[in-house]
Amino acid sequence: MPSGSGKYLTKWFGIAVGIAIAFLCLLCLNLHTDRVPWGHSVEPLAVSEKNAGDRCVYEAYLPNAFDKKQTILFKTTHTRVSVKISGMEIYRYGFDESSPSFLKSPGTYWHLVQIPKQSAGDVLTLEISSVYRNFYGNLPLISYGNREGCILNLILQTFPIIMIDVIILFTGIVCLILHIIVRIREDWASAENFLYVGAFSLLIAIWSVCQSGFLQGILPNGKILYFLDFFSFYLFPVPFNLYLYSLFNGPYKKGFFRFGTAYLINMSMTLLIQLSGWKDMFELISVTHLLMLGNSMYIFHAVSAESRQDQMMRRLKYPIYVVMLFAVMELTMYYIRGLRETSIFLPFGTLVFILTLILLQVEKYYQSRYEKNRLRDLEKLANEDVLTGAHNRNAYENRISQVLCGNEKTRFYGSVMFDVNDMKEINDRFGHEIGDEALKNCYRCAEHVFGAYGTGYRIGGDEFIFLISKKIAFPEKMAQFDKKVEETARSVEYPFSVAAGYSCFEPGTDRDIRNMTRRSDTVMYANKAERKRKAQG
Repeated sequence: MPSGSGKYLTKWFGIAVGIAIAFLCLLCLNLHTDRVPWGHSVEPLAVSEKNAGDRCVYEAYLPNAFDKKQTILFKTTHTRVSVKISGMEIYRYGFDESSPSFLKSPGTYWHLVQIPKQSAGDVLTLEISSVYRNFYGNLPLISYGNREGCILNLILQTFPIIMIDVIILFTGIVCLILHIIVRIREDWASAENFLYVGAFSLLIAIWSVCQSGFLQGILPNGKILYFLDFFSFYLFPVPFNLYLYSLFNGPYKKGFFRFGTAYLINMSMTLLIQLSGWKDMFELISVTHLLMLGNSMYIFHAVSAESRQDQMMRRLKYPIYVVMLFAVMELTMYYIRGLRETSIFLPFGTLVFILTLILLQVEKYYQSRYEKNRLRDLEKLANEDVLTGAHNRNAYENRISQVLCGNEKTRFYGSVMFDVNDMKEINDRFGHEIGDEALKNCYRCAEHVFGAYGTGYRIGGDEFIFLISKKIAFPEKMAQFDKKVEETARSVEYPFSVAAGYSCFEPGTDRDIRNMTRRSDTVMYANKAERKRKAQG
């Protein structure tokens, strides 16, 4: 089972994911969406930049052949945009006055703008308005062509990263399926590890798909994508730290729990600040980046120290180093490019890490299953009578000790003792193999009648006992047992009979379970003696 702190952090991570999903659903219900359709020739459009105070203005002359190429494609990041043809506005985005006050950013968006045919030779103007001070997002690289060609161009631009994201998404789903399968088998530690790896994979894939713009074809509102992007970015380090928390046992273990908690607190505070309208998540992202940088340094140090002592960590060391290195490179490129989306390095590093992680986790799971099965087989050998399949004397004494110590909560209603008659004579006249067969038949008869009501033990050479844990009519069951023994005796070529005796637990008389079993033993030997007297008389 995972430790208490791990379960606590997992619970709050689940709550955070639930809040993020609920918030996105509310946005979906309240924000207007204009679906961008997904569908040959596409060419770049030369633009010139003009300074216009609080706006960036880009101008381009539409080619004379534009009557056959009627669509332009470009991308904006956290900015509003207005498209004009010779001063007349034909498209605008991000100027939605009905949006909630806390939604400054229109998000990152790919724009497909239909241009009128008669515009050939006219001036195309893009006015980029900042919602954050002096931030104008990506330099618009404008492509033009027919609509299908522009869409195909967008797909081709994002295709490599999308393929990586699909693999990461698939591995994440596989991990979650493995989590369910392993949890059903009650291997809790492995189940939780698969859950952490699966959640980490899914969140990384969602973040990367948002960065690429591909998700816009499914969820075509930039503001919703903005929050989906940031929620996945804020949350994906949590299951990663939980996974490391589950692996470590030394002094560094608590550090991963603290970092996971810090990410959840950071996301909660950032969301509250966003909702207050004071600052946007985008403006506060540097705080999260500093937290990630500190987390990366801690992971490098902790993994390096732990790998000197732990074999599993030695195998995980380099995949963890790879994903951490790529994460730092991702952050570095983000600031080099002027706070613009990258999503270049981290998906590659994540893919290497996750594939290695899954292989190691599956190997660890099967090794754990092998060890458990081996221990179970050894325990079975220690507590099972190989000849008859009944529990042996060792198991019986352990059970009695558990009862006497108060650790056994089962209530016993009675016990039945069995002893094969004339066992020495059977061995002497027919051989020990037939003697063994007689012992097996004795237990089969007892198991047939009493197996559904209790547990059977072979406590001596030819002695068996059943501890009865369900209410039964003992006289009726004893009659059934005698009948079963008689049926068996008719089918064998040696004299087969069994002496039996039972006793019911009497709370006012029996001090403990041994008083009850002693009375069963007394009754059984009385039954055996009565049979001998009848045989001699």
